[in-house]
Amino acid sequence: AGWNATTTTTTTNNHSAAAAATIVDAVLATIANTDSGRLVKDDDRDATDAKIAALEVIGASQTSPCALENPLIFGDYDVSYVSTGKKQIGNPAGGRYRSGLGALLFRTIGLEQNLYE
Repeated sequence: AGWNATTTTTTTNNHSAAAAATIVDAVLATIANTDSGRLVKDDDRDATDAKIAALEVIGASQTSPCALENPLIFGDYDVSYVSTGKKQIGNPAGGRYRSGLGALLFRTIGLEQNLYE
């Protein structure tokens, strides 16, 4: 039972997967019932954006599996969260139609992202 690179990599990947799962659970709990993030308070948005940045770090450090090489990445997906920058006018998904008066006049049923080869 000595040290080897495979054991270390597997242990690291297991810790990363557990950390990622914890972060994902926290993000999903925060964004529930927020109209895809439109109704998230500024403090929660900052914390959620930081958690998503942490997920990006975990993903970038993975050597296997690589999400961009997985053919399952292509398809039609529902968007759960969209973040708006502090100086941004309108929402990144839907622009002014998803903020203020636009949101009242044009109720959003869902947001989708389509990724095709």
